[in-house]
This record gives sequence, structure tokens and C-alpha cells, in this order.
Amino acid sequence: MSNVTSRTLRHYDDIGLLTPAYVGSNGYRYYEQEKQDFLNAQQQGEQEADLVLMDEHYTSVAKFWTPDRESYTGLGQLYVDHPEFRARYDALAPGLAEYLRDATAAYATQRLH
Repeated sequence: MSNVTSRTLRHYDDIGLLTPAYVGSNGYRYYEQEKQDFLNAQQQGEQEADLVLMDEHYTSVAKFWTPDRESYTGLGQLYVDHPEFRARYDALAPGLAEYLRDATAAYATQRLH
């Protein structure tokens, strides 16, 4: 985790991508093992990190609905096409809606049947 800047970690926290388990009185951010694994994957390559993140996203979605490849890709497209979804995600980080669309499509192609 030493290769990730504190600025990057704060940004991830601000957009809700990676929140620390707690922040010490010294300002250091402490992460659960799962989040540390995500950071390690991020360092190993953007595509693999995207898949790790999308595993979490898919797991969350699957608590309510189990999408197949086509419908999960459609969900990602909905984040861009629907004005309220797009506004919500792009308010967190400009371009986040497009990122989610692309990441859900890549995840669906590689992991779903």
C-alpha cells in the first residue's frame, strides 16, 4: 500500500470507492484486509482492479437480483442513459457513469455467462 498516495486514498474515500475502516488520530487511514487486497490489485493493473471492484458491485446487486451478462451490461448502460443515475454518479466524480458502464461491460464479458 505504500505506493498509493494519501491524496489518492482521500479521493477514493471522497467518492465512496474505498473507505477506511477507521482514521487514526494521526490522520492515517486503516483498511480492512479486503480493501487492502483491492489496493494491491489496483497496483498490479487497472483491469484487474476494475474486476475486483466490480466483483463487489456485482455481489451487492446480486443481493436483490442476479443479472446475466446481457442484463448486467444493460445496468451499466443505464448509469449513462438515465439522467438521474448519470447525475448521481457524475456528481461523485466526473466521468464515473461512463467508467461504471465500461467496467460492468468488461466484468460481464469476462465473468458472466
